[in-house]
Amino acid sequence: YGENPKLLKSHENIKVIANLAMPLLVIKPPKSVGDLKISNAQVALSDLPATLTSMMGTKKVINKGRSVFSVDPGEIRSRKFYHYLPCSDCTKDGYFVPFEEFDIRGSLFDIASWNYVGLKRSAKEESPQSKSKEQ
Repeated sequence: YGENPKLLKSHENIKVIANLAMPLLVIKPPKSVGDLKISNAQVALSDLPATLTSMMGTKKVINKGRSVFSVDPGEIRSRKFYHYLPCSDCTKDGYFVPFEEFDIRGSLFDIASWNYVGLKRSAKEESPQSKSKEQ
């Protein structure tokens, strides 16, 4: 793995990487009362801008993501997970590189939902899947 030999060969060890993922997103609309409710909806941090703008009643200004309150718990969505092992001499453009990209389609807790996308050497580098879709 070039610059960072400590990186796990994640495509061979997806289970190890999946066990490192700790999903937690807590959001409660303003002025709502009652206990927090647990949802199995497949949401991501990229859904936060749409969630916040919908809660404020303003026009959606970012075309990525959806309000977490509009995602049906049974809906299968694609989410990204990035894995890296930090080291003092591995930063580039403010990111630890190289890092590995995974696409999760389905439950985060189901190893069959995890797909290894590839190794990225820059935060601006497109994933191998994105490149193949363009061709």
